[in-house]
Amino acid sequence: MSAWRRMLRVLVGESSALLSERMAYLRAVRRCEGRIAWRAIVQVSPDSSIEVGAGSRICAGTVLAAQSDETGAASIRIGRRTYVGEYNNLRADGSEIVIGDSCLISQFVSLISSGHEFRDRSRRIAEQGVPEEKGIRIGDDVWIGAMVTVLPGVSIGTGAVVGSGAVVTRDVPPYAIAVGNPARVVDERS
Repeated sequence: MSAWRRMLRVLVGESSALLSERMAYLRAVRRCEGRIAWRAIVQVSPDSSIEVGAGSRICAGTVLAAQSDETGAASIRIGRRTYVGEYNNLRADGSEIVIGDSCLISQFVSLISSGHEFRDRSRRIAEQGVPEEKGIRIGDDVWIGAMVTVLPGVSIGTGAVVGSGAVVTRDVPPYAIAVGNPARVVDERS
C-alpha cells in the first residue's frame, strides 16, 4: 500500500476495504474539476455519471447518488463555482439533476429526481414503477435555503431564491422568491 493511501486511511479513519470502495466511487465520477469532501457519500452505477464543474465545492455528509434503474441511466451535473453545503441529498435514480453555475445550496437540502407510483391498492408500491415526471433542473445563480425539498419534474429558474423549509412541487420562474409548503412565489428579485 502506498504511503499516501496509508496516510488517507489514518486521516479519515477508514478501513482498507472502505478506502478502496471510496477510491472506486471517485474514479466513477466522470468529470470533477471542483472539490468533493472526503466525507461526502458518492454512489454511482457504472452506466451513470456525476460531473462537478471547476471551482465548485461539495461539502461533508452530502450524498451524490446517480443510480440507474429500469428506466435508464442517471446523471448529476453541477456547474462551475457552485456551493453545495453539508448533509444534502442529491438523488438521481434513472433520471438527471442539473445544477447551473454560481448556485448556493444550503445544508439539509433534498433534490429527489424520481419517485414511485402508488395509486393501485392491489399492488405493492415497489411493484408499480416510477412516474413520468422525473428530473430536476436548477438555473444559474440560484440560492436554495436550508432544509428545502425539491420534488421530481421541477425546474427552478435562473436567479431564483427558495426560502428555508420550502417544499418545491412545481416550477419556480426566473428571479422569483418562493417560500412555504407547498412553495409559492411571494416576490421577485429587483
